[in-house]
Amino acid sequence: MLGWLRNNTWATAIIGTILIVLLISVLNTEKEDSLEYASIAIETGPIREVVSATGTLSALITVEVGSQLSGQISELFVDFNSEVKEGEVIARLDPATFETKVAQAEAELAIAKANVTQAKASLAEAKALDDDAVRSRERNEDLRKRGNVSAAQLDTAIANAEQTRARLISAQAQIETAEAQVNQRQASLDSAKVDLERTYIRSPVGGVVIERAIDIGQTVAASLQAPILFTIAKDLRQMQLEVSVDEADIGRVQKDLPVSFTVDAYPEKVFEGLVEQVRKAPLVEQNVVTYTVIVSTENNDQLLLPGMTANVEIIIDERKDALLIPNQAFRFMPENGREEIRQLVESGGQAERSEGPIRYVWLVESGNSLKPIAVSIGINDGFKSEVLSDRLKTGDLVAVSASSAAAAGRRSGPRPPGFF
Repeated sequence: MLGWLRNNTWATAIIGTILIVLLISVLNTEKEDSLEYASIAIETGPIREVVSATGTLSALITVEVGSQLSGQISELFVDFNSEVKEGEVIARLDPATFETKVAQAEAELAIAKANVTQAKASLAEAKALDDDAVRSRERNEDLRKRGNVSAAQLDTAIANAEQTRARLISAQAQIETAEAQVNQRQASLDSAKVDLERTYIRSPVGGVVIERAIDIGQTVAASLQAPILFTIAKDLRQMQLEVSVDEADIGRVQKDLPVSFTVDAYPEKVFEGLVEQVRKAPLVEQNVVTYTVIVSTENNDQLLLPGMTANVEIIIDERKDALLIPNQAFRFMPENGREEIRQLVESGGQAERSEGPIRYVWLVESGNSLKPIAVSIGINDGFKSEVLSDRLKTGDLVAVSASSAAAAGRRSGPRPPGFF
């Protein structure tokens, strides 16, 4: 037989090819049999899709109190955390300079009023002289007609009458000037009194003093800009969060969405709020674009303080009882898996419900075989996704990775929970 094979080259080649094909088939079969699939069971539970960000707490209304005058602080009536009422005096500048200005303005007003009296007396005198000059002119005109006075005497009487009339007009003008000066001095006095009243620094709103920037004896210099002396939070029972949201997430954030957040001071306590405003002005820092979202929250227990940093979750959507699939399952793809998916699509094996995006997972069946399943998914929390399709149920196993049986046998220790 061996001699016959040596003499028949073609027969030898055919037998060799058959043996190689059989060997490759056996090796492939062993390879397939040696694969072991790690899987996770589909479960039912709550899921929440959120946008995570950080923000800073502040009072809903914060008022900065300054001084319109320059001077030295002589009295201080409040401190940090003091509760104040609207119009309450919280500090005072040294009033000595402004009291002097009021006294000076009052004296100048008295002088102006005296000038009015004097001007009125001058007017009366000018009027008497004018009346006398008019009568003298009239007598001289009558006597001139009779020829009892010369023309020069008449001219003198007429000139005197014109002069006294001019003095009368001047006296009337002096009264108007004096009265105007009275008004001017009165305005100066009113201004001085206003400045004196402004030495009392009052709270424009009721609230809590959260910042004090002055001490007794400190000099306040008010020039082009009023210096800030106090910062008052109107009502700390109402707070707001200024949250920086990345441009990739801002499209999902809308007004009135619920918000939950924590602060480092109370890490175990979860606070709640609502989105009040999505500001359209972008903030660019180191080529990173963010947008400011304003969140309102109640602070009736006064635990939250202005300036605290909050870890925020804006709740986009949530389900209380959803069919959940791990996101790992979407990333797994067995050998020749793409070809099987193509055949599935061509055969019309899509998800029955397509409210959300279509993804493909591999259902682990008996005998360690895989079956591609098209599913429609809903909300996603980054680890799990909601299953909207009807082809999967609680307890079904979906593959997340594959490994050889030999390698699996060498692994020691318990497997992670959920793996089979």
